[in-house]
Amino acid sequence: MKYLLALLPFICLYSCSSDETVVNRNAQSLNFTDVFSFQADTLDLDMISSNSENALYITYSADNGFNEDLTKYNLTTSAQTSVTHPDISGSRQIEIIGNSLYSISNDVYKFDLNLGNGALINNNNSGFEGLRGVPYNDAIFFPMGYDNIASYNTLTNTSQTTYNSFATGRTRSDGEIYNDKLYSFGGSTGNRNYMPQSFSEINIYDIVNNTWTQQNLPFTVFESFTALNIDKIIVAGNTNSAGNGAFIGVFDPSLNTFTQIPVSLDLNNISIRSITILNNDLYIAYADFLPIMPSLITIKVVKTVLP
Repeated sequence: MKYLLALLPFICLYSCSSDETVVNRNAQSLNFTDVFSFQADTLDLDMISSNSENALYITYSADNGFNEDLTKYNLTTSAQTSVTHPDISGSRQIEIIGNSLYSISNDVYKFDLNLGNGALINNNNSGFEGLRGVPYNDAIFFPMGYDNIASYNTLTNTSQTTYNSFATGRTRSDGEIYNDKLYSFGGSTGNRNYMPQSFSEINIYDIVNNTWTQQNLPFTVFESFTALNIDKIIVAGNTNSAGNGAFIGVFDPSLNTFTQIPVSLDLNNISIRSITILNNDLYIAYADFLPIMPSLITIKVVKTVLP
């Protein structure tokens, strides 16, 4: 509860099932400091963290064609270790289960946490590209709509789409699992270049009872990025398909409320690319937004201590 109790004095508390908004004007901002930066040739990337390694892991498209790089950044020593995926699948998602890191797109690679022993373990996941992964026990769920949740089983190295889901196809909808419920936020119908439809829905899947319910964010969200902090979900992302309209907030599953968090970042002029939480620090990867993005984009990773 330490996060929510400290955030309650912050700014906008939204009841996700109501149109009413309560504004607290005595908000205090979360102040971010620089960690490191790198260059990428697209906005799509994923960032996760490991407590045991005290490290960040990022998969992104560097200036080397279509192959994505996977980088480990040691927060103790600032040392970086990188490998390049041998395939050309884009928009990869990475998750850590046990002592292994899984890098998933249309195929799946498995690494140890030092990025060694990389191996292709599955190359039959057509349609996973662009989906957001959510780890659950030995599986990784991918909310995709079309009445399906895709899942990847790390024990059998197989994928399936047998879970019931919401009807509308969905990409870029990140989520978290808390108390055996999957919370999936916003998302869109497809490629940012083809005027996709964006959604304000919070789709909630009860894994045990195989049922769906729904709440709503106070605005539509083209792409979301989430991180679980004890019993609350940090939700960040961008409302516009161009990659701008950034926001950062916290969702309370017990109350179904969403609270926007004021921050020192200029949310009007950045594009949030991923978030993760490690040792009570919130890390955000973002790029300065331009109407026409350059061929090489500087991605900045910053952090703040959560209250």
